[in-house]
Amino acid sequence: MKYKNLKFNLAKYCAIKLIKLLSNKNIYILDKYKNKRNLYPSDFCILVYSNTDIKIILDVFKNFNLPIFYNYTKDSIFNTKESEDIIYILKCILFPISKINIRNILLTSLFGYSILNINFYIDNDNYFNKLIEEFYLYYDIWNKFGIYSMIKYIIKKKKKIVNNILNKNEYINNILHLSEILQNIYLKLNDKFLLLK
Repeated sequence: MKYKNLKFNLAKYCAIKLIKLLSNKNIYILDKYKNKRNLYPSDFCILVYSNTDIKIILDVFKNFNLPIFYNYTKDSIFNTKESEDIIYILKCILFPISKINIRNILLTSLFGYSILNINFYIDNDNYFNKLIEEFYLYYDIWNKFGIYSMIKYIIKKKKKIVNNILNKNEYINNILHLSEILQNIYLKLNDKFLLLK
């Protein structure tokens, strides 16, 4: 019960903060043409962990007359193919010489290798070494700019493969949301290996 009250209070805090931001005419954002415009409710996004959290947010926002749109899926974002893929990506970047990690990452939607020819790439020393170099590059990007930037770089680099992903937009949005969440956790932990636990 105490935990539910905490969630209710957090939802209430979000609603009050949003109302203050929306009603403050001194706060604005720039549109793509660099013109100033006031904030709209659609400019904001609240990520929740479970369907219970969605219900709490919906109830609270309704009481404050705040418009809300939500994207509901039966599964949590943390129990999706995207979540599994991002874990494989991070594991491979941290342990790039592991053939199991490389096999797993190559089978992710972002890398898109076929299970039929994957052994060729892993058993071919030249190609295997090129893959390891690629993962060291991702590691450097992670070090310099963070997980989110690294994942965006991978998505851009793998554009041809990404374009063939079923439900491409949903997949990319989920991957980017997860990488943003992981980036925030990583900033608190400051330990790449602890992040995977």
